[in-house]
Amino acid sequence: MFYVKKQSDNYFCNYSRTILIVFSFLYLVFPLFIQPIVGENFYIYSYYQYKVTCYSLLFFVGVVLLICNLSHCISKHAYVSCPLPDKTSLKFFYWLNILYFIKMILHGIPLKLAGASREELLMSISSQLITGYGYVLLLACISLLCLKNQKYIIIFALCCLCLDIIYQGKIFSSYLIMLLMFYLDNLRIKMSMRKLLLIGVLGFSFIFTIFTLRALSSGGFFLVDVYSIFSEFMGVNATIGWGYEYNMANSPMALTNFDTILQDFYIADVGHGLALSPVAYFIGNFGNKYLFISVLFFVFIAVLYGISSMIIGRYALLVFMYDYLHFMRHGPDLFLLKSITHLSFLIIILCIFQNYKNNKHKFLEY
Repeated sequence: MFYVKKQSDNYFCNYSRTILIVFSFLYLVFPLFIQPIVGENFYIYSYYQYKVTCYSLLFFVGVVLLICNLSHCISKHAYVSCPLPDKTSLKFFYWLNILYFIKMILHGIPLKLAGASREELLMSISSQLITGYGYVLLLACISLLCLKNQKYIIIFALCCLCLDIIYQGKIFSSYLIMLLMFYLDNLRIKMSMRKLLLIGVLGFSFIFTIFTLRALSSGGFFLVDVYSIFSEFMGVNATIGWGYEYNMANSPMALTNFDTILQDFYIADVGHGLALSPVAYFIGNFGNKYLFISVLFFVFIAVLYGISSMIIGRYALLVFMYDYLHFMRHGPDLFLLKSITHLSFLIIILCIFQNYKNNKHKFLEY
């Protein structure tokens, strides 16, 4: 039988739950404190920006409930009787990804030394991420967790940090943070305020470094440019007002390309695009039905990951964390697509290894 539940009363998702709630707060609530500082006429804000505060807060509450429900479900189904790739295969997945990291680093160093702009650097790394690379990275993350080798973790972390420093991005560091939080839960390390503060200080220090490098490379001064430091969260939150305005104008529903419409609008209006808030997606497409549709979406996600956890255990939570920034920045449609494909991919991989090993028991609990 593919699914056999094991006792998991001692497994908790404290670190994973905390980091997910922190990211949710930064994208949905934190920008509300910045709005009074920059003013209602800030160039990326819609006229309706101040009218959508309650929508953002309600959505934050819904997200927190979803995260708590998922973590509770994972705690009950943390361990399942599923075959796992042998250590040779795990090392292959891991080193394949590291070699790809090194390739991108070696490609980016000359561009960085030549004074390439941030836009040029981001275009360069985007062109190097081949179709399907997300699956390779996901397998590398799982391999890293299963191998439990500190040397592998350090190498992976250094590569992620180097990539984001060279290309002035943040995606690999975000993956790294999520992975480390899951890793701490995986080791059952007791959570404490001291550990959380240390993690927070280290994370903020790296973000501060990235924004400093951006400001210096563009000839700016980071202490003066408030927007450059908090643009990641302000820009996403600003799209909520735009989504409200989009719906008020009786614009057509766009369930699969809403982020493209957003990008085209902002590029034409202010010269650059913005990442899409999930709140903007639901408001823009569903208007007054925003709350009802959001609740249905949360319920569907909870069921999807709940069922998946009965097959792949706590690694369902890893997939959720792996795709979570897509939810906060690129729309619920992309997040849902990524979730279904990544969960299906992981289940298929485990089925293949189950058949290959002729039902020999190997539990997901190295």
